[in-house]
Amino acid sequence: MPATTDGLDVVSFFAGGFRFAVESRHVHGMLADRDADTVTVEDLIGLPLERDSTKSHPALRHPVSRKCLLIGGARDCVEVGGPVELETLPADSLYPLPPPVKARMSLGGIKGLAMTSAGILLIVDLAAVSASARTSIDDLVPPRSSL
Repeated sequence: MPATTDGLDVVSFFAGGFRFAVESRHVHGMLADRDADTVTVEDLIGLPLERDSTKSHPALRHPVSRKCLLIGGARDCVEVGGPVELETLPADSLYPLPPPVKARMSLGGIKGLAMTSAGILLIVDLAAVSASARTSIDDLVPPRSSL
């Protein structure tokens, strides 16, 4: 995770009841509505999709809105839970995954974590996970033969 002495610019969001962030340099935009090719962040990283967010986020008092982040060079549309926020994580709040956690991590793309006043924030590489998922799907679909 590249970080300056000032910190790491990220876009934070919710998924599966947890708070995540992706480096802002990988986010090229945000849409209010999903399109036909949208994949959920929960599907990409291996979490159950939680539609009633008030259970895991009781302080929000209302369901978390879903937004679509445009990720990576292919501008893949990845649906995430809101609120979606741009923030800078101080460099001294960033930590690599501890080796025992990394060895047992079943979630895809988790690169590290940040300790914030709101709790732990998991840093995920959605660009790599999205590209990997796209390649996996492409491998499963046979090419069309031209007639």
